[in-house]
Amino acid sequence: MSDVTVYRSGSVVVAASGLASDWIASVSKETTRRAYSGELARFAQWSGSDPGPATAALFAGGYLTARRTVLAYRDHLSKERGLSPATINRALAALRSLCRLACHVGIIGWQLDVRGLKARAHRDTAGYPPADVQRIVAAADQMGARDSALVRVAYGLALRRAEVASLRVGDVRDGRIDVLGKGDDDRRLLTAPEPVLGAVEAWLDVHPLLIGASAPLFCRLDRAGKGRPMSGAAVYEVVRRACAAAGVKSRGAHALRHSATTRALDLTGGDIRSVQRFARHAKPETTIIYDDARRDDAGRIAALLWD
Repeated sequence: MSDVTVYRSGSVVVAASGLASDWIASVSKETTRRAYSGELARFAQWSGSDPGPATAALFAGGYLTARRTVLAYRDHLSKERGLSPATINRALAALRSLCRLACHVGIIGWQLDVRGLKARAHRDTAGYPPADVQRIVAAADQMGARDSALVRVAYGLALRRAEVASLRVGDVRDGRIDVLGKGDDDRRLLTAPEPVLGAVEAWLDVHPLLIGASAPLFCRLDRAGKGRPMSGAAVYEVVRRACAAAGVKSRGAHALRHSATTRALDLTGGDIRSVQRFARHAKPETTIIYDDARRDDAGRIAALLWD
């Protein structure tokens, strides 16, 4: 790297300026790049500096100092900010990834080994009751073609909000929607049922920015950002507004995915393997968590103790 700021820590020369941007650019998946960029900005803000100087300071103190710093940061996120274990673990994963790159290019001679927090399995996997989902979908239909298609895609294909936000016009073809899932390197073509596909096609008929396959499927409609891709937060906001219009307490966009997975288990009589494929869970154990929650076997057995 050229035009770098050089720091010394013992015999270690740390060239830090520009590494942060190089690291972000090295991440192949767009959603991961956005997440890691946000986590680096959060760490820098906690450090009281910009990403470049924060990265330099992390490396300059050597392994032990860096480890103590990151442990303090983990405690801050957990105890002071009250963030969930999953969010904290993503923040730590970003810093570990940054240190791996720095070690690989010879800037430092160590890697970060601060472990994440143990995350509890999905605390609420039920999502919205089926009747509430119907009301939410009906409300979204009244909000406009984009929001109708967005809510139907999110629920009908059990998508995560980042997956919804990352869809492009070219991902819709031959009755299927091409989705890049969480942790996937390859996209998956998911067959879209008619209530989903019909809403998507109705939205494409009035899409304001059909400039090619790379155009965002779900774009902003406000004057300042018209045509630009929606963020995960914007997807959340659409679902929140649909819930408000339907008179349903919002549990967030991800609750639509929970709803779809739980409903699929109900409709298939608990077919774990089929629903695992539908929800694209990496492990059947995750699907089993949903099945256990909907069946509430623990509650049933507890009640038997008092019969």
